[in-house]
Amino acid sequence: GHQVVTQAKDYDQLTTETLNYYGCGIIEAYDHDWLAFPYKTGCQLYRREQNEKQIRTLKGSKPGYSFFGTRNVTSDASALFIAKSPREAMLLHQTFESGADNIGLATGEQGTLSSEQCQWLEQQVSQASYKKIILFLDCDTDEAYQTTRQLANAIAEISTDQEISLINIHQVTEGEYK
Repeated sequence: GHQVVTQAKDYDQLTTETLNYYGCGIIEAYDHDWLAFPYKTGCQLYRREQNEKQIRTLKGSKPGYSFFGTRNVTSDASALFIAKSPREAMLLHQTFESGADNIGLATGEQGTLSSEQCQWLEQQVSQASYKKIILFLDCDTDEAYQTTRQLANAIAEISTDQEISLINIHQVTEGEYK
């Protein structure tokens, strides 16, 4: 019943069960209550103010050093979905449940991976039974599409035995969605 949880449910369709599954919680920081999305090297803070999303990180966080959602990776899924953010990773989990492992970028969209992310991904794909790795990032501008392609290429260098796909939702929906 907390306001930030209600906002996440109403605006983002994130269920309480999903938030609990990913270890999310409520934290007071920067003079507000936030929904906290933890990851190995920090925590992303999320709230809405006048229907605009507000994103911050806790001081000392290193979002580029890890992915959101890795503590929930099972390694027995047939696919790994990489989303542009923790919120999108959680929505993929809600949609596909155990059919795929879902992780998100805590840095926002960028075309490169840190050496720590590369190391985790290398280890994960060597242990898992993934047939596919699919990227879900915005492609609504030429710059966003190029960033997504760069990231797909970086992942393809690490994951040589998996099919790597990026889905240009903007193109297939004729510009209706990003």
